[in-house]
Parts: sequence; structure tokens; C-alpha cells
Amino acid sequence: MSRRGARLTVAVLFALSVGAAAWQYLRAERALASHHNELAAFERDARAAGVSIADTRAAQQAYVAIGQGTDYWTTRVSASLDSLRVRLTALRQQAQSPEAGARIDAALVALDDFARMDRRARDYAVSGQRLLASDVIFADGFEMSQAVAAELDAARASELPHRARLAGAIESRKRLLAAGTSGLGIFFMLILAFAAGTRPVKGDFAQDVASEPAGDLSGLTLTLDAPRAPFPAVDLPAAAALCADLARVTDPREIHVLLDRAARILDASGIILWIADPDGRELIPTAAHGYTGAALARMGTIPGDADNATAAAYREGKVHTVKGDVLTSGAIVAPLVTPGGCAGVMAAEVRHEREQSEDVRAVAAIMAAQLAMLVGAAPAAAPRAKAN
Repeated sequence: MSRRGARLTVAVLFALSVGAAAWQYLRAERALASHHNELAAFERDARAAGVSIADTRAAQQAYVAIGQGTDYWTTRVSASLDSLRVRLTALRQQAQSPEAGARIDAALVALDDFARMDRRARDYAVSGQRLLASDVIFADGFEMSQAVAAELDAARASELPHRARLAGAIESRKRLLAAGTSGLGIFFMLILAFAAGTRPVKGDFAQDVASEPAGDLSGLTLTLDAPRAPFPAVDLPAAAALCADLARVTDPREIHVLLDRAARILDASGIILWIADPDGRELIPTAAHGYTGAALARMGTIPGDADNATAAAYREGKVHTVKGDVLTSGAIVAPLVTPGGCAGVMAAEVRHEREQSEDVRAVAAIMAAQLAMLVGAAPAAAPRAKAN
């Protein structure tokens, strides 16, 4: 085989190898993206199921309320239980961790217990035994609904590390493909280098080669890797409309709806308003979106001098962030600064590394400034960072 033919063969083999590696790398990228989407769907459905069981229990309490129609509320509770059972069954199919699957199975069992308790409460309510119905609803009903919510939270906590290990395996495969392709390129370059010096060139052929004009290299260009894609733009018109609606709030119950809109603008899975107590020593979760009541109860209060982003944003009166990774959400904590000082913070659990976007942090700070108008002045006993 001639030297030119050998080089062509090596080049073709290298191109085929790079193409195969690129195809495998692309498959790994798609698998990782699908993995992230599935995890986001699992977390979203688990949170929604927790909210649904709380709503179902609230509707059940209407059985014993004065002036309420039993037929309407029993029909609503039955529909909610059926919907929740379907949602938990679908969530069980999404779970990849064996422990998470076992937790969801336990949640289904607890839901069946809740349904049996609901039938007893209905019988008591229909027969006019409201005292017995109240005992069943407010004692057994509370414990059973809490059991369902606790199992769902445990399932989420078990699924996240399992998914993180799977994502890590995919990332390792991507790094191995990149390293293997680089090593293969060096190997083929060495082959070409040694092939160029193995045969001396003699005679007329050498003269012909020497007489050939050098190629024109002016048309060659250097291609650099494309920079990282920028973060998706923040919906500024939606943020402006939200701030305008916050300025018109007269009923505190409207805050929850507006927090839902704020979460969509920030791409946040949940938002909590932490308000300082009168002494300014602790931060109390006062309003939230995306978290169940049980989850908020487990959080408790945060000392004002704690070593975390929430307390630091409160003490310093400026935005703090918590960096996320490929599976774990990040966080943006913006202070609620009033003329009297910092009255609390707005903490948003954001997805897709949005905490690293300067625009998203700025919009979160604007939302917090508008929310601060609803909170009022900070406690005088605990002076904090003043507004500029």
C-alpha cells in the first residue's frame, strides 16, 4: 500500500471512530436529559400528592360542620381519594429506587386505611352522630393523613440519592468517551507521524514533490468550542404584572396565588416567606407555595444567627444563593427590607441552576422588595441591614 493510501486509511478509521464516539456521547446526553425530566416529574407528582391528601382531609372535616351538606362533601372526598390513588399508583411506576417504591406502597396502604376511616365517619355523620364522626375525623383521620404524607416525603428522600447515582454513572460514561476519543486521536497521530518517516523518498519522485507549489493556507480557520448556552430569559412582563398585583393585595389569602405565579417566573419548585419574630431572634415560615403543611412543620424556625443562606440574607440584608447540581435544586434567598430594617426573607428553591443567573437573582430581589411592603417594618429590638 502506498504512503498516501495508508494515510487515507488511517484518516477514515479515525473519522469512523470519532463518529461512533460522538453518537454514544449524544445518546448519553439524551439519557441524562431524560433522567432529569423524569426526576422533576417524580418530585412534582410527589408534592402534588401531598397537597391532595391535605385537601382531602380538609374536605372531610366538613362532614361535621354546621350548615354543610353531607352529600356534596362525601362526593368530593370520594373523588379526591380515587384521584389520589391513581396518582400514587402512577408515582409507584415512576420510582426507580426499591426503597422509594416500598414507601409509596406503604402510602397506598395508609390511603386505604384513610378510606375505611372515611366510610365510618360518613356513617356517623349521616346517622346524626356528629360527636363520634368528629372523633374519627380529627383523631384517626389526622394520624392517617400524616402517615400518607410522611411516606411520600420518605419516598422523595430515597429516590433523590438513587437518581444521583444513576446520573453519576452517565456522567462517568461521558467522561470516558471524551478521554477515549482524545487518546484515540493521539494514537492515530503517532501512526501518521511514524508512517511519514518510514520510507525515504528518492529519484524523480522527490524532485516532483519538491517542485510542487505549497498549498494556500490563507483559507484555514480556527474553530473554537461554542460557549455555554445562556440561561433562558426571565419573563419580565410577567414579573412586572406580578409586582403590580402584589401592590394591590388586600386579602392575605391572595398571597398564596401570587407566590404560585412568582414560582413559575423564577422556575422554582417552592417558595417560603420567612418572617422574623418580634424580637428578631428567629425566622418563622409564614407563607409558602409548593410545600405541604407537614413539611413546613418539620422545618420549624431558623435562628437569626444560624450559619445558612436564609439567616445570612436576613442579617446582611442582601441576596444569598445556594448552588445546586445536576439533580439537586439550588436556592435564592432575597431579604424583605423595609424602612425599619430587614423583616424577613423570601427563599425560592429554583431548578436548572437558575440561581447562577444574575437576571433571575435580580427579579427575585425585586419580588422580595414588593413583598416587603406587605410585611411592615422590622422589629426595632433587632436592628438589621437598612435599605439603601
